[in-house]
Amino acid sequence: MGSGEDEIVLLIDYDGFNLDHLQSQENMRLTMQFFEKLESCYEKIAYGYIVNANTLVDGILNFGKGLMGRFMERME
Repeated sequence: MGSGEDEIVLLIDYDGFNLDHLQSQENMRLTMQFFEKLESCYEKIAYGYIVNANTLVDGILNFGKGLMGRFMERME
């Protein structure tokens, strides 16, 4: 990790997330773009938190760990 300068702390809030959000192609496209951008700035991410994750989110995160690469290593 660097000296603390220009580091990112990430907070992802899944409050209200439900199955309907997965059924939209636009939502899925935006989600994929979001994680691609996060991966591109991985070196600047100091740590992150995922809050309000329901069982659906837990399942998706467990399933997608391989797709999200090293990004998930810094998330709690």
